[in-house]
Amino acid sequence: MPWFDFFWYTENIEHLAEHGVAPEEFEEVVIAAKWIETSDSGSDMVRGVTSTGRFLICIFDQLDEVSVIPVTAYEPTKGNE
Repeated sequence: MPWFDFFWYTENIEHLAEHGVAPEEFEEVVIAAKWIETSDSGSDMVRGVTSTGRFLICIFDQLDEVSVIPVTAYEPTKGNE
């Protein structure tokens, strides 16, 4: 299992909260990801399931092999998956 250093700031924590996602859920999905895609905005993106069964899309900026700045996360609905 990979190790990442997540950089949490008030702004990105609040932005995830607007989507009902906790930082712990975000980290769980990113750490367990098998591959990284590119989002429409050009940031890195992973999809995955939390331990509670929620399917999330997590978008982040990866500064180097271990440094991650979370951008947003959400549960996909038709049209935003």
